[in-house]
Amino acid sequence: MSFNQSVFDKTSLKTESVYIEEAETGWDDIINKLAGHPLQLSNWGSLKSQSLWTNKKLLVKTADNKILAAVSVLTRKLPFNLGKISHIPRGPVFSENILKNIIVYNLIFDKILQWIKKNIKPIGLICEPAYLAEDFKFLIEADSLIGLEADSEIINQIKNSLIQKMFLSTSPILFNKTLIINLEQSEDQMLSNLNRKNRNHLRSAKKKGVKVKIAQTQNDIKDVLKIYKEVAKRSGFSLHKDEYFYNAFQLGIGPLYIAYLNADSGKQEPLAFLWLAASKFQAFELWGGANSQGQINYANNLIKWFAICDMKKSQKIIYDMNGLLNQGISNFKKSFEKREDILVPSHTISFSLRYKLYIFVYKVYKIFKNVFNIIKG
Repeated sequence: MSFNQSVFDKTSLKTESVYIEEAETGWDDIINKLAGHPLQLSNWGSLKSQSLWTNKKLLVKTADNKILAAVSVLTRKLPFNLGKISHIPRGPVFSENILKNIIVYNLIFDKILQWIKKNIKPIGLICEPAYLAEDFKFLIEADSLIGLEADSEIINQIKNSLIQKMFLSTSPILFNKTLIINLEQSEDQMLSNLNRKNRNHLRSAKKKGVKVKIAQTQNDIKDVLKIYKEVAKRSGFSLHKDEYFYNAFQLGIGPLYIAYLNADSGKQEPLAFLWLAASKFQAFELWGGANSQGQINYANNLIKWFAICDMKKSQKIIYDMNGLLNQGISNFKKSFEKREDILVPSHTISFSLRYKLYIFVYKVYKIFKNVFNIIKG
Protein backbone atom coordinates (compact mmCIF):
# COMPACT_ATOMS: atom_id res chain seq x y z
CA MET A 1 0.00 0.00 0.00
CA SER A 2 1.42 3.38 -0.94
CA PHE A 3 1.29 6.31 1.44
CA ASN A 4 -1.25 8.17 -0.73
CA GLN A 5 -3.58 5.17 -0.60
CA SER A 6 -3.80 5.43 3.16
CA VAL A 7 -6.85 6.81 4.89
CA PHE A 8 -4.56 9.68 5.92
CA ASP A 9 -3.30 12.29 3.53
CA LYS A 10 0.08 13.91 3.70
CA THR A 11 -1.01 16.84 5.86
CA SER A 12 -2.79 14.64 8.38
CA LEU A 13 0.55 13.56 9.84
CA LYS A 14 1.81 17.03 10.60
CA THR A 15 2.24 17.95 14.24
CA GLU A 16 -0.79 20.21 14.34
CA SER A 17 -3.07 17.48 12.98
CA VAL A 18 -1.99 14.51 15.10
CA TYR A 19 -1.54 15.02 18.82
CA ILE A 20 -1.05 13.06 22.03
CA GLU A 21 -3.02 13.49 25.21
CA GLU A 22 -3.20 11.64 28.51
CA ALA A 23 -6.36 9.58 28.85
CA GLU A 24 -8.72 10.52 31.66
CA THR A 25 -11.64 8.12 31.32
CA GLY A 26 -12.73 5.08 29.33
CA TRP A 27 -9.25 3.60 28.94
CA ASP A 28 -10.20 -0.07 29.08
CA ASP A 29 -13.04 0.46 26.59
CA ILE A 30 -10.52 1.95 24.15
CA ILE A 31 -7.99 -0.86 24.60
CA ASN A 32 -10.67 -3.52 24.17
CA LYS A 33 -12.12 -1.79 21.12
CA LEU A 34 -8.65 -1.83 19.56
CA ALA A 35 -8.28 -5.54 20.52
CA GLY A 36 -5.39 -4.64 22.82
CA HIS A 37 -3.36 -6.86 25.12
CA PRO A 38 -4.29 -7.40 28.81
CA LEU A 39 -1.02 -5.79 29.94
CA GLN A 40 -2.22 -2.54 28.36
CA LEU A 41 -5.32 -2.41 30.57
CA SER A 42 -5.67 -0.02 33.50
CA ASN A 43 -5.65 -2.75 36.16
CA TRP A 44 -2.15 -3.87 35.14
CA GLY A 45 -0.93 -0.27 35.22
CA SER A 46 -2.54 0.17 38.64
CA LEU A 47 -0.89 -2.99 39.97
CA LYS A 48 2.56 -1.90 38.80
CA SER A 49 1.92 1.58 40.23
CA GLN A 50 1.56 0.00 43.66
CA SER A 51 5.15 -1.22 43.47
CA LEU A 52 8.06 0.66 41.89
CA TRP A 53 6.39 1.93 38.73
CA THR A 54 4.33 4.90 37.63
CA ASN A 55 1.87 4.70 34.75
CA LYS A 56 0.95 7.06 31.91
CA LYS A 57 -1.91 6.27 29.53
CA LEU A 58 -1.52 8.05 26.20
CA LEU A 59 -3.91 8.52 23.26
CA VAL A 60 -2.80 9.50 19.77
CA LYS A 61 -5.65 11.40 18.11
CA THR A 62 -6.46 13.38 15.00
CA ALA A 63 -7.79 16.92 15.02
CA ASP A 64 -11.32 15.56 14.58
CA ASN A 65 -10.87 13.40 17.71
CA LYS A 66 -10.34 10.00 16.05
CA ILE A 67 -8.14 7.63 18.06
CA LEU A 68 -5.18 6.29 16.09
CA ALA A 69 -3.30 4.55 18.89
CA ALA A 70 -3.21 4.01 22.63
CA VAL A 71 -0.29 3.11 24.84
CA SER A 72 0.20 2.44 28.54
CA VAL A 73 3.74 3.38 29.57
CA LEU A 74 5.31 2.15 32.80
CA THR A 75 8.25 4.06 34.31
CA ARG A 76 10.40 3.47 37.37
CA LYS A 77 13.39 5.11 39.00
CA LEU A 78 16.74 3.36 38.75
CA PRO A 79 19.15 2.95 41.67
CA PHE A 80 22.29 5.06 42.16
CA ASN A 81 20.48 8.13 40.78
CA LEU A 82 20.89 6.85 37.21
CA GLY A 83 17.52 8.24 36.13
CA LYS A 84 14.34 6.49 35.00
CA ILE A 85 13.58 3.60 32.63
CA SER A 86 10.29 3.20 30.77
CA HIS A 87 8.58 0.04 29.55
CA ILE A 88 5.72 -0.52 27.10
CA PRO A 89 4.37 -4.02 27.84
CA ARG A 90 2.72 -5.54 24.77
CA GLY A 91 1.97 -2.21 23.17
CA PRO A 92 1.36 0.30 21.69
CA VAL A 93 -2.11 -0.64 20.45
CA PHE A 94 -3.02 0.72 17.01
CA SER A 95 -6.26 1.08 15.10
CA GLU A 96 -6.63 -1.40 12.27
CA ASN A 97 -6.23 1.13 9.49
CA ILE A 98 -2.91 2.29 10.98
CA LEU A 99 -1.58 -1.27 10.99
CA LYS A 100 -2.28 -1.57 7.28
CA ASN A 101 0.31 1.08 6.44
CA ILE A 102 3.83 0.71 7.79
CA ILE A 103 4.75 4.30 6.86
CA VAL A 104 1.89 5.81 8.81
CA TYR A 105 2.48 3.37 11.67
CA ASN A 106 6.14 4.36 11.99
CA LEU A 107 5.35 8.06 11.95
CA ILE A 108 2.69 7.63 14.63
CA PHE A 109 5.00 5.51 16.75
CA ASP A 110 7.72 8.13 16.43
CA LYS A 111 5.34 10.73 17.84
CA ILE A 112 4.82 8.47 20.86
CA LEU A 113 8.59 8.17 21.39
CA GLN A 114 9.00 11.94 21.06
CA TRP A 115 6.30 12.53 23.68
CA ILE A 116 7.86 10.05 26.11
CA LYS A 117 11.31 11.56 25.68
CA LYS A 118 10.04 15.09 26.26
CA ASN A 119 7.47 14.52 29.02
CA ILE A 120 8.60 11.43 30.97
CA LYS A 121 12.32 11.97 30.38
CA PRO A 122 13.58 8.39 30.87
CA ILE A 123 17.16 7.47 30.01
CA GLY A 124 15.81 4.59 27.93
CA LEU A 125 12.66 2.79 26.84
CA ILE A 126 11.94 -0.91 26.30
CA CYS A 127 9.05 -1.65 23.93
CA GLU A 128 7.55 -5.13 23.52
CA PRO A 129 4.70 -5.19 20.97
CA ALA A 130 2.00 -7.87 20.92
CA TYR A 131 2.01 -8.41 17.16
CA LEU A 132 3.24 -11.53 15.37
CA ALA A 133 6.60 -10.90 13.69
CA GLU A 134 5.56 -12.70 10.49
CA ASP A 135 2.50 -10.48 10.08
CA PHE A 136 3.91 -7.15 11.14
CA LYS A 137 7.07 -5.25 10.31
CA PHE A 138 7.78 -3.31 13.47
CA LEU A 139 10.15 -0.65 12.17
CA ILE A 140 11.21 0.71 8.81
CA GLU A 141 14.95 0.23 8.49
CA ALA A 142 16.87 3.14 7.06
CA ASP A 143 18.34 1.12 4.18
CA SER A 144 14.85 0.15 2.98
CA LEU A 145 13.48 3.69 2.71
CA ILE A 146 14.33 3.93 -0.99
CA GLY A 147 11.76 1.26 -1.79
CA LEU A 148 8.92 3.06 -0.07
CA GLU A 149 6.11 4.61 -2.09
CA ALA A 150 6.26 7.98 -0.36
CA ASP A 151 7.49 11.44 -1.23
CA SER A 152 10.86 12.79 -0.12
CA GLU A 153 9.39 14.81 2.75
CA ILE A 154 7.92 11.70 4.37
CA ILE A 155 11.09 9.68 3.79
CA ASN A 156 13.22 12.42 5.37
CA GLN A 157 10.81 12.53 8.30
CA ILE A 158 11.33 8.82 8.88
CA LYS A 159 15.12 9.06 8.39
CA ASN A 160 15.31 11.67 11.16
CA SER A 161 12.90 9.93 13.51
CA LEU A 162 13.68 8.34 16.86
CA ILE A 163 12.53 4.96 15.57
CA GLN A 164 15.72 4.74 13.52
CA LYS A 165 17.65 4.72 16.80
CA MET A 166 15.88 1.65 18.19
CA PHE A 167 17.76 -1.62 18.56
CA LEU A 168 17.03 -5.16 19.74
CA SER A 169 16.94 -5.33 23.53
CA THR A 170 19.79 -7.16 25.22
CA SER A 171 17.67 -7.70 28.37
CA PRO A 172 14.02 -8.16 27.33
CA ILE A 173 11.40 -8.17 30.07
CA LEU A 174 8.91 -10.36 28.19
CA PHE A 175 9.64 -13.30 25.90
CA ASN A 176 8.73 -12.95 22.23
CA LYS A 177 8.86 -16.71 21.58
CA THR A 178 5.56 -18.07 22.83
CA LEU A 179 2.63 -20.34 21.99
CA ILE A 180 -0.74 -18.85 21.14
CA ILE A 181 -3.86 -20.98 20.95
CA ASN A 182 -6.63 -19.90 18.62
CA LEU A 183 -9.78 -20.15 20.73
CA GLU A 184 -12.03 -19.84 17.69
CA GLN A 185 -11.39 -23.54 17.09
CA SER A 186 -13.89 -26.02 18.45
CA GLU A 187 -13.10 -27.63 21.80
CA ASP A 188 -12.87 -31.01 20.04
CA GLN A 189 -10.28 -29.57 17.66
CA MET A 190 -8.24 -28.14 20.52
CA LEU A 191 -8.42 -31.48 22.32
CA SER A 192 -7.17 -33.28 19.21
CA ASN A 193 -4.18 -30.91 19.13
CA LEU A 194 -3.02 -32.22 22.51
CA ASN A 195 -0.41 -34.91 22.26
CA ARG A 196 -1.34 -38.42 23.39
CA LYS A 197 0.71 -38.26 26.60
CA ASN A 198 -1.01 -35.04 27.64
CA ARG A 199 -4.48 -36.51 27.03
CA ASN A 200 -3.51 -39.52 29.16
CA HIS A 201 -2.36 -37.19 31.93
CA LEU A 202 -5.67 -35.31 31.80
CA ARG A 203 -7.61 -38.55 32.19
CA SER A 204 -5.31 -39.66 35.00
CA ALA A 205 -5.75 -36.37 36.89
CA LYS A 206 -9.53 -36.67 36.68
CA LYS A 207 -9.44 -40.30 37.87
CA LYS A 208 -7.31 -39.26 40.86
CA GLY A 209 -9.97 -36.75 41.83
CA VAL A 210 -8.22 -33.49 40.89
CA LYS A 211 -10.72 -30.65 40.68
CA VAL A 212 -10.28 -27.07 39.46
CA LYS A 213 -12.07 -24.03 40.83
CA ILE A 214 -11.94 -20.31 40.10
CA ALA A 215 -10.80 -18.25 43.10
CA GLN A 216 -13.61 -16.18 44.57
CA THR A 217 -12.20 -14.64 47.75
CA GLN A 218 -8.88 -13.39 49.07
CA ASN A 219 -8.71 -16.45 51.32
CA ASP A 220 -7.91 -18.45 48.18
CA ILE A 221 -4.70 -16.42 47.77
CA LYS A 222 -3.24 -18.15 50.83
CA ASP A 223 -3.30 -21.50 49.02
CA VAL A 224 -1.87 -19.88 45.89
CA LEU A 225 1.05 -18.31 47.75
CA LYS A 226 1.79 -21.56 49.55
CA ILE A 227 2.14 -23.31 46.20
CA TYR A 228 4.04 -20.45 44.55
CA LYS A 229 6.59 -20.19 47.34
CA GLU A 230 7.33 -23.91 47.06
CA VAL A 231 7.75 -23.56 43.29
CA ALA A 232 10.01 -20.50 43.69
CA LYS A 233 12.22 -22.26 46.22
CA ARG A 234 12.48 -25.36 44.04
CA SER A 235 13.28 -23.36 40.89
CA GLY A 236 15.46 -20.70 42.51
CA PHE A 237 13.62 -17.49 41.68
CA SER A 238 12.31 -14.71 43.90
CA LEU A 239 8.71 -13.54 44.28
CA HIS A 240 6.96 -10.27 44.92
CA LYS A 241 5.73 -9.67 48.45
CA ASP A 242 2.43 -11.30 49.36
CA GLU A 243 0.67 -7.93 49.17
CA TYR A 244 1.41 -7.73 45.44
CA PHE A 245 -0.72 -10.81 44.72
CA TYR A 246 -3.52 -9.71 47.01
CA ASN A 247 -3.56 -6.40 45.11
CA ALA A 248 -3.63 -8.26 41.78
CA PHE A 249 -6.69 -10.19 42.93
CA GLN A 250 -8.43 -7.07 44.21
CA LEU A 251 -7.78 -5.23 40.93
CA GLY A 252 -9.29 -8.09 38.90
CA ILE A 253 -6.26 -8.71 36.70
CA GLY A 254 -7.85 -11.90 35.42
CA PRO A 255 -9.20 -15.29 36.47
CA LEU A 256 -7.25 -17.31 39.03
CA TYR A 257 -7.61 -21.10 38.81
CA ILE A 258 -6.70 -23.44 41.67
CA ALA A 259 -6.47 -27.24 41.47
CA TYR A 260 -7.32 -29.27 44.55
CA LEU A 261 -7.37 -32.87 45.67
CA ASN A 262 -9.81 -34.04 48.32
CA ALA A 263 -7.78 -35.64 51.13
CA ASP A 264 -9.03 -38.51 53.30
CA SER A 265 -9.88 -35.99 56.00
CA GLY A 266 -12.26 -34.30 53.61
CA LYS A 267 -10.06 -31.21 53.44
CA GLN A 268 -9.15 -29.85 50.02
CA GLU A 269 -5.40 -30.04 49.40
CA PRO A 270 -4.12 -27.32 47.00
CA LEU A 271 -2.01 -28.76 44.20
CA ALA A 272 -1.52 -26.11 41.50
CA PHE A 273 -2.61 -22.68 40.37
CA LEU A 274 -2.74 -20.69 37.14
CA TRP A 275 -3.35 -16.93 37.06
CA LEU A 276 -4.27 -15.13 33.85
CA ALA A 277 -4.51 -11.53 32.74
CA ALA A 278 -7.49 -11.03 30.46
CA SER A 279 -8.84 -8.37 28.12
CA LYS A 280 -11.99 -8.63 26.02
CA PHE A 281 -10.40 -10.81 23.33
CA GLN A 282 -7.14 -12.09 24.84
CA ALA A 283 -6.00 -14.26 27.75
CA PHE A 284 -2.38 -14.17 28.89
CA GLU A 285 -0.73 -16.47 31.43
CA LEU A 286 0.91 -14.51 34.23
CA TRP A 287 1.85 -16.87 37.05
CA GLY A 288 1.43 -20.55 37.76
CA GLY A 289 2.95 -23.71 39.14
CA ALA A 290 2.36 -26.98 40.96
CA ASN A 291 3.70 -28.31 44.23
CA SER A 292 5.21 -31.80 44.49
CA GLN A 293 1.81 -33.45 44.94
CA GLY A 294 0.44 -31.45 42.05
CA GLN A 295 3.17 -32.77 39.78
CA ILE A 296 2.47 -36.36 40.80
CA ASN A 297 -1.24 -35.92 40.15
CA TYR A 298 -0.80 -34.04 36.82
CA ALA A 299 -2.64 -31.01 38.21
CA ASN A 300 -0.66 -28.70 35.91
CA ASN A 301 -2.09 -30.43 32.85
CA LEU A 302 -5.67 -30.34 34.06
CA ILE A 303 -5.62 -26.74 35.28
CA LYS A 304 -4.18 -25.43 32.01
CA TRP A 305 -6.74 -27.31 29.92
CA PHE A 306 -9.51 -26.07 32.22
CA ALA A 307 -8.29 -22.46 31.79
CA ILE A 308 -8.09 -22.75 28.01
CA CYS A 309 -11.65 -24.09 27.80
CA ASP A 310 -12.93 -21.51 30.27
CA MET A 311 -11.43 -18.66 28.25
CA LYS A 312 -13.06 -20.06 25.12
CA LYS A 313 -16.42 -20.05 26.93
CA SER A 314 -15.71 -16.44 27.88
CA GLN A 315 -15.48 -15.67 24.13
CA LYS A 316 -11.78 -14.88 24.13
CA ILE A 317 -10.07 -15.34 20.76
CA ILE A 318 -6.43 -15.65 21.83
CA TYR A 319 -4.82 -17.67 24.63
CA ASP A 320 -1.14 -16.76 25.03
CA MET A 321 1.01 -19.09 27.16
CA ASN A 322 3.52 -16.28 27.80
CA GLY A 323 6.86 -17.56 26.71
CA LEU A 324 8.66 -20.75 25.74
CA LEU A 325 11.49 -20.55 28.25
CA ASN A 326 13.56 -23.68 28.76
CA GLN A 327 13.19 -27.11 27.20
CA GLY A 328 11.08 -28.56 30.02
CA ILE A 329 8.58 -25.68 30.10
CA SER A 330 8.50 -25.45 26.31
CA ASN A 331 7.82 -29.18 25.90
CA PHE A 332 5.01 -29.00 28.45
CA LYS A 333 3.36 -26.04 26.71
CA LYS A 334 3.80 -27.61 23.28
CA SER A 335 1.95 -30.69 24.53
CA PHE A 336 -1.18 -28.54 24.11
CA GLU A 337 -0.37 -27.50 20.54
CA LYS A 338 3.00 -28.39 19.06
CA ARG A 339 4.36 -25.24 17.51
CA GLU A 340 5.69 -21.85 18.50
CA ASP A 341 4.69 -18.29 17.72
CA ILE A 342 7.20 -15.48 17.36
CA LEU A 343 6.11 -12.00 18.39
CA VAL A 344 7.95 -8.84 17.41
CA PRO A 345 11.18 -8.88 19.46
CA SER A 346 11.78 -6.49 22.33
CA HIS A 347 13.23 -3.19 21.14
CA THR A 348 15.08 -0.51 23.12
CA ILE A 349 15.86 3.13 22.54
CA SER A 350 18.47 5.03 24.52
CA PHE A 351 17.63 8.66 25.30
CA SER A 352 20.80 9.31 27.33
CA LEU A 353 24.39 8.15 27.71
CA ARG A 354 23.42 7.14 31.23
CA TYR A 355 21.54 4.23 29.70
CA LYS A 356 24.86 2.58 28.73
CA LEU A 357 26.05 3.08 32.31
CA TYR A 358 22.85 1.48 33.60
CA ILE A 359 23.37 -1.57 31.34
CA PHE A 360 26.95 -1.94 32.62
CA VAL A 361 25.86 -1.66 36.27
CA TYR A 362 23.03 -4.14 35.67
CA LYS A 363 25.38 -6.70 34.10
CA VAL A 364 27.82 -6.39 37.02
CA TYR A 365 24.93 -6.80 39.47
CA LYS A 366 23.75 -9.97 37.69
CA ILE A 367 27.26 -11.45 37.82
CA PHE A 368 27.59 -10.82 41.56
CA LYS A 369 24.09 -12.13 42.19
CA ASN A 370 24.83 -15.37 40.33
CA VAL A 371 28.11 -15.83 42.21
CA PHE A 372 26.30 -15.21 45.52
CA ASN A 373 23.60 -17.76 44.64
CA ILE A 374 26.27 -20.35 43.76
CA ILE A 375 28.09 -19.80 47.07
CA LYS A 376 24.81 -19.80 49.01
CA GLY A 377 23.52 -22.90 47.23
